[in-house]
Amino acid sequence: MMRFSQFKNRWFSPTTMAMILAAILWSTSYIGIHTAISSYSPGALALFRYFIASIGMIPLYFIFRTKASLTKKNIILIIIGGFLGFAVCGFTLNYSQIFIDPGTASFMSSQTPIFTAILAIIFLKERLTKMMTMGFTISFIGLIITGMSGKEIPHFNFALLFLFINIISLSIFTIILKPLLKTMNAIEVIALTVWAGTFFLLIYSRELWHQLPIMPHSATIAVIYLAIFPTVIGYTAWAISLRMTSAIKTSSCFYLIPFLTTIIAFFMLRESPQPLALAGCIIALFGAILAQLNQSKEKTSSPDSDVFYSSLDELTNEAEEPAI
Repeated sequence: MMRFSQFKNRWFSPTTMAMILAAILWSTSYIGIHTAISSYSPGALALFRYFIASIGMIPLYFIFRTKASLTKKNIILIIIGGFLGFAVCGFTLNYSQIFIDPGTASFMSSQTPIFTAILAIIFLKERLTKMMTMGFTISFIGLIITGMSGKEIPHFNFALLFLFINIISLSIFTIILKPLLKTMNAIEVIALTVWAGTFFLLIYSRELWHQLPIMPHSATIAVIYLAIFPTVIGYTAWAISLRMTSAIKTSSCFYLIPFLTTIIAFFMLRESPQPLALAGCIIALFGAILAQLNQSKEKTSSPDSDVFYSSLDELTNEAEEPAI
């Protein structure tokens, strides 16, 4: 029988609390995007959100910056991670929510742990425990039940395509962050990747320039919220948990998001969930909790992420270069 001290160490540990915080804040992001996307175009919204986040990360970066040097490998990972994790993910999620509601978008995005697990097993040599496998399976069943309750949505296949790109990009982004977090802290990694992603989104600067003066205050406030809470705080919390445990286990927090988004949408948008959808979300929530019941003690960083670095050695075929 689990002792209270064991329960406290497991469920109130910094890793678990960081994952829960990230899941809560990311759940609200679907509501924020729903509010803003009716006014801003997908590209302008993504640029505005991450431009504000980039400014917010500047003081945090210099306050918590370590003495770790930026190698050529790290720079490559940061550029790719910023492009996929923020530029691509931001645009595709925004575009998909033109056609679908926040609950449906969160349900579909919650397939991310499956692809993350596959990539983590291949590139990071991580392993699925029996409890994780059982939890992932139950959560996936819950998400299928939730999806079965959905009504016919116009342009659903088009939205599905953009969300599939979003899922793949976020899964790759998760794998990319793991080796970066070996030499840098969470704030450094998120700051650098946000800045890289914002750079790619500058192609939408003209759209944002023309849209910003005529946008309603509610949409702009929603974007500012998205920048500060789900981006700066949410991504940093997620990176902290990713640094302290495996990519597979950290990704399980995505299964909490549809349940939380459904509750938030009910109170903020007055969207009443269908009974079958609510039941599916509860099952997915149970699976996410089950996936965290791992009896083995984990190290704060995974030595197996060196495998990912070895593939970059072949790409660059050069020795590491000092920081710029």
